Amino acid sequence: MTGGQHGADWVTGFHSLEELYRGRTAVLYRAVRSSTGAHAVLKVMRDDERSEREITAVRALAGQPGVVTLLDLGRTTTGEWFLAMPHYPEGSYAAAATPRGRLTVREVAAVGRAVAAGLTSVHARGLLHNDVTPGNILRAGSGAVLTDFGSVGRVGEPPVPGELRSETTLHAPPEALRGEPLSVASDVYRLASTLWALLAGRAPFAVPEGAPGPEGYRDRVLSMPAHPVPDPDVPERMQQVLLRALA
Repeated sequence: MTGGQHGADWVTGFHSLEELYRGRTAVLYRAVRSSTGAHAVLKVMRDDERSEREITAVRALAGQPGVVTLLDLGRTTTGEWFLAMPHYPEGSYAAAATPRGRLTVREVAAVGRAVAAGLTSVHARGLLHNDVTPGNILRAGSGAVLTDFGSVGRVGEPPVPGELRSETTLHAPPEALRGEPLSVASDVYRLASTLWALLAGRAPFAVPEGAPGPEGYRDRVLSMPAHPVPDPDVPERMQQVLLRALA
């Protein structure tokens, strides 16, 4: 991916690009869509097999409920792949997975239903999202949508070596931490872990005073059972659903 300043026509159909985030494999920009004047988010990706997988998945999932809307895709004038998505000004649910940001039971149930609908479409195509976390769920008005398909894979494949980052590790199932083949249940685990965190303000295997490092967290996941959300307002039925998915 190129860095620095780009010409006004670097991404056809978009202008006024402002860098939001730069990662190992992609850069996110806020931009203005020329045809509507509306803000959008552009994900400009390295041209490799991982990007091809993401593009194939996003194309297949376009228009499905619970999945971020695809506005456009193509290549920049310098050859990188890009995806264009709506700009959601309220951002993601990452801040909700903290003690001061946790959500109500009703809010979490709504997020769970929306993301479960998105995952149903993903799984129906033989795919796994592989990175369901609070930061990869966007606040879309009164609903929620799943985004970032950069870790997408096929059912039955093992995780990509080195794929587990800090937030990803906090919601990874035991089989991913052990490097074993992944299944639909692996995504369900990630969703349950995410919902647990939105209710509790911390990840399921974190200690109240803060999460241990990635290795310490991994050891806790592999050696301990999940516990109920420490909140008496969470209904018993919801507790049981989460614990069953985290087993």
